[in-house]
Amino acid sequence: MKLRFLGMIGEFMEENIVCVIATDKNTGFIKTCTSCDRENANKYAKYYRSIGYNSRIVTYEDLEKIQEKEKQVVFEEREDG
Repeated sequence: MKLRFLGMIGEFMEENIVCVIATDKNTGFIKTCTSCDRENANKYAKYYRSIGYNSRIVTYEDLEKIQEKEKQVVFEEREDG
């Protein structure tokens, strides 16, 4: 019974934990991120916007995709440059 309960907690945490990313307005690249629960995400997003960044609330799956795109862009720029 205890293992089943822990599995349910893990699933709940996985669905509730998000990442708030702050991106540079000029490059669009991620400058920093904060891991938090979905309930507090808007607070962090507003803070990042107040200090001059664009911000988005994303899942960790989306974060990985965004980081892969950034890596491709940087790699292509190095090849061209």
